[in-house]
Amino acid sequence: MNQTELAKKLGCSQAQVSDYETAKAVCSIVELTVLCNLSNVSADWLIGRSDFEHGLAPDQWIADEDAIAALRANPKAKGIVAFKVPRRMRLLDLEEYEQLKRELRLR
Repeated sequence: MNQTELAKKLGCSQAQVSDYETAKAVCSIVELTVLCNLSNVSADWLIGRSDFEHGLAPDQWIADEDAIAALRANPKAKGIVAFKVPRRMRLLDLEEYEQLKRELRLR
């Protein structure tokens, strides 16, 4: 889709779309919603706040692989207070989440 076609869908000018693309302007919440729907991605992903393109479903959780490894290595730890950056993250479905809670004795 080119800028002119996108502008029609957003209800703005082609110049405005160009300004969005070059970060010279910020779109409205309504326009952001339209962009997300057109692209089939989450707003957090579109604005760079998430690595998960489609967001999380209600039955998904994010697991911090480093925290899991640290808890497995030291089961008596009360919590993890420091991590190296970047963290390694992955999605868990409900079954994986429940199994991990049991394994690590989390509430």
